[in-house]
Amino acid sequence: MSKINDGPADDPADDLGAGDTTSPSGAAAKLSRLDVRKIARPEMQELADVCGATVSLGTRDRLSMIYVQNYRGSVALTLTLEVGSRIPVATSAIGRAWLAAIPEHDRLRFMEQVRELDHVAWPKQAAASRRRSTITARSA
Repeated sequence: MSKINDGPADDPADDLGAGDTTSPSGAAAKLSRLDVRKIARPEMQELADVCGATVSLGTRDRLSMIYVQNYRGSVALTLTLEVGSRIPVATSAIGRAWLAAIPEHDRLRFMEQVRELDHVAWPKQAAASRRRSTITARSA
């Protein structure tokens, strides 16, 4: 998944730009104006329907991922997070997917930020990164 708002590559502060993104309502209001949701909608809904799963789109904001859009398939049990919900990058599936998709130098820079700012999440993030490195090395 790529960033939605292209800011400076070395700016860790805020992928969403100015405005209230600390509350779900503030984030949802800002996210409702993003065109990427309209572009992604048909493919996300089709994937959700075909797989019977939840398909989500998110963007990073500091050390969190913010849900931009969700589509639910016919799965019986699902985690329900509303658009604008904020969850940690280091300990969430959408965050780990984002980390896997970004270039290694960006991932290392982000992990350094986690190490410095979030001592609770750092051990989990470091362990997940080691697992990814091992898997990548085996498949090469």
